[in-house]
Amino acid sequence: MEPVKYVFGFIFIAGVLAHIPLSNVLRFLPANENIDHPAKAWRIFYRLMALLMCNFWSFLLTIALLGTLPVEELLHKMRDSSQLARAIALLVIPLPMLPLLYMLYAKLVRWSARQEAVR
Repeated sequence: MEPVKYVFGFIFIAGVLAHIPLSNVLRFLPANENIDHPAKAWRIFYRLMALLMCNFWSFLLTIALLGTLPVEELLHKMRDSSQLARAIALLVIPLPMLPLLYMLYAKLVRWSARQEAVR
């Protein structure tokens, strides 16, 4: 089977499903309820979900940014490459923006926790 479909499906399905435990109906949960949870097992789980969510958004943002650049030659080379090389490229594409998005997400939820503590 084609590994590109599996990688693409994993990024999208894991990213969408990772939003569920991290958010309430209309807002993200504060840090003390997810990425800074007192229990170690839950903290690891929520941080993994945050990484998957940030990977999903990083993938979408990177693809959108690449769509604005003239990368026809790169895309032509990718069409000639093997399925495994394409799958690896899909895994590597979101990595440069992933730490930035995770850091921004962590700052946002920690700020949210501080705001709720003040109230």
